[in-house]
Amino acid sequence: MAQVFGLITARAGSKELPNKNILPFRGKPLIWHSINASLHANCIDRTIVSTDSSLYAEMSREFGAEVPFIRPEKYSNDEAQDGHVYQHFISCMDLQDQDIIVHLRPTNPRREEGLIDSVYQTMLESSANAIRTISSSRFSPYKMVHLYENSITSVIDLPGKYLGCDLPRQLLQPTYELNGNVDIFRVSNIAKFENAYPENTFGYLQSNETLDIDTHDDFISAQMITNQR
Repeated sequence: MAQVFGLITARAGSKELPNKNILPFRGKPLIWHSINASLHANCIDRTIVSTDSSLYAEMSREFGAEVPFIRPEKYSNDEAQDGHVYQHFISCMDLQDQDIIVHLRPTNPRREEGLIDSVYQTMLESSANAIRTISSSRFSPYKMVHLYENSITSVIDLPGKYLGCDLPRQLLQPTYELNGNVDIFRVSNIAKFENAYPENTFGYLQSNETLDIDTHDDFISAQMITNQR
């Protein structure tokens, strides 16, 4: 029988914002919010934290998560990709092809009630190998340019349009950002494609505002937004 694993990845080596995964946010460490969301999702059978830190591991267990292993340095450095972390998790937990991973990042502490179960149900009812939550882009990539030897060129051009960045936003094709809030994968497809973008990955569009905390400015901004709410 397939099992659904809530996976919270929390390495301790962030240089931009040290120990960002345990910074206090709304009265709790950041990691608590993702652990709590996983524990309260009806679809998730087990909540696992993958970390390279004994401190994070101890805190996570206190919050109700399992920490059955400490992630080695080669899967926790700045160059480690999500796909590598998934492969390590699958191996350590001896997961089966039919099992499902729900990736919840500690740096995304805002998830509306029922979101995880809704994304999971969408995958069950579709042909998707994976589903990743997305939000409307805050800034259109069609408006971006490369700079090379003082000369600019458009990053993306519309068909028949040179410098699509000169067009009004209303005429540009809508674009979306991966917000990292909820990513769901079938184990069989992670093993097959060896990355976080297996073929036939669907997007789940969120209308609710999300938070993605990566830098000090992000953290201050998130606190200000929360205080305003």
